[in-house]
Amino acid sequence: MVRTQTDTSTNQAAPVITPSRAPEAAARRVPGQKTKPGVALLVLDGKRLEKAVLPSAVQICRQGGHRLDILMASPPKEPLHLLGKFLQLLESAGIDYRLSSVEGGLVEETLRYVQKHRQITMVLIGSNQKPSRELDAASQQLREMGYPVGVLVA
Repeated sequence: MVRTQTDTSTNQAAPVITPSRAPEAAARRVPGQKTKPGVALLVLDGKRLEKAVLPSAVQICRQGGHRLDILMASPPKEPLHLLGKFLQLLESAGIDYRLSSVEGGLVEETLRYVQKHRQITMVLIGSNQKPSRELDAASQQLREMGYPVGVLVA
């Protein structure tokens, strides 16, 4: 199933950080016990979409049985052939996904997204650059909220 949504408002308040129920459920898991698949969030900067990080996200979802929510901050205005190929790859792998695009900053929108969508159990950040202070701070904040965070660097 493919669902898309767009949020173009830029005058939103900063997200309020509160613990999510999804990481608590993940912490109660018993090793070796079968659990329901979770939802992985792949965060992409639309200005710097990198081909190299996309197959890694597919592999992680296949291995963990995760559905994939894709949050693209600052999507470019021109058609994205790379994104189209990625979505086809997800479909051929049988991975359910939801694509959302937002105009705000990557960090703020990621925090807002996990607060709004409590079913997220893992956050993957696609990047074409080495970690920055902002990316490190966001990753740390998400970890403090209980989310496993992976940075996929091209």
